[in-house]
Amino acid sequence: MPLTAAELDGFNPATVATSLRSFNSKAKQRGQEYFNKGRVHGLECIEPGISYGARVRGGSDYRVSLNFDGKAKLWLNICTCPLVFGCKHAYAALQQLQSEFAEADVHALSSSTAKRSAQAKPAAPPRPATLADLAAEKTGRKLTRDEEKYLSSIRNLYREAGLNRAVFLRDLLPFGIRTEYGWWDKADLWPNFPNTEQEFWNYLANYLEEHNVPIPAFLQPITDLGKTRERMARHRRGKAVSYWTQQLALIAPAAASETTVAPAELRVRFSATAAIIEWRAADGDWATLRSRKYHEFDRHHGASLALEAALLWQPLFNQPNAHYQDGLLYRNGWGDQLLNRWLRMSAVRPLLVNDAGEPLVFHSDPLRWRITEPAETDGDYSVQLVRADGSPAPATLATFT
Repeated sequence: MPLTAAELDGFNPATVATSLRSFNSKAKQRGQEYFNKGRVHGLECIEPGISYGARVRGGSDYRVSLNFDGKAKLWLNICTCPLVFGCKHAYAALQQLQSEFAEADVHALSSSTAKRSAQAKPAAPPRPATLADLAAEKTGRKLTRDEEKYLSSIRNLYREAGLNRAVFLRDLLPFGIRTEYGWWDKADLWPNFPNTEQEFWNYLANYLEEHNVPIPAFLQPITDLGKTRERMARHRRGKAVSYWTQQLALIAPAAASETTVAPAELRVRFSATAAIIEWRAADGDWATLRSRKYHEFDRHHGASLALEAALLWQPLFNQPNAHYQDGLLYRNGWGDQLLNRWLRMSAVRPLLVNDAGEPLVFHSDPLRWRITEPAETDGDYSVQLVRADGSPAPATLATFT
């Protein structure tokens, strides 16, 4: 349903026009096409004039969050697509928001407002107390700038979580949660989405405590984790029961599948910039396995892989981030973890090849540093990384620890 007049209260269309100009040309072109084709669905109001959300249908359904920055006078956007922001989905959602405002019956709104002004207005329901209200009441003083900034971070995260019904690990960086990989993994914060900002904070505080992140002193008097811990314990026990029920069901004889399982081989080719996943059917040629084909490959070939290839495939297929890019880029947290593991497993080493498709050579003797003294008293020492036989070390593509 279109947004109501109340949901558009305080909305300034001029700020949308300015924000639309900030997108690059490709995002503008593709976003306009998406908007024209009606791919924006479920535009909803989170806070009138300030925050909206939408679902945009592309290759998948993506959730877009639109939040107005009063200082910059711009609409900030966050999307669940790989680009995260400044994408065609966000452009289309902003266009839809502007369009619905333009189509609103402003004259009817003005007329009805004039009629209502002569009548007694019913009392508005009391506004739920915010964390800022509760904190100020408990501390009995004006909050500091840092405390207000922390509360603002909680409030913004609650708004975004309301759109996606989830909090991702990357969203928790401002609160002290550190992670080198899995930024798009969902944090297990609640059994059901919290109804109030205070309930949301209790779940967030419980998660922070579980990860040894201290709760700010000014929020401790209004933090009640008793019921939160009980709910999370029941929630996680339910998830564990569901998981093991599914795992035990796999032990039973599997029903006949209509999907044909064909033999296939896997290997990892180390190029100059990334480790490329390649596959081939029996007696076929090697080809790059695109990430968008992972599910199809698993259906048709996963069960037929040799043990060594399965050691490559299973951790890769079960890594959510792997489904958003082809291959494993070097100096990428989760990608480096997988590559480090594979390189140390003697069973899979025959499946690791160089850019020419030749098996990688593993040396028993490590590289060493050769230090050469200067020829003259005031000269410089030279340091060179060499092989055990003294020959120069090969070019370095990446390092793993």
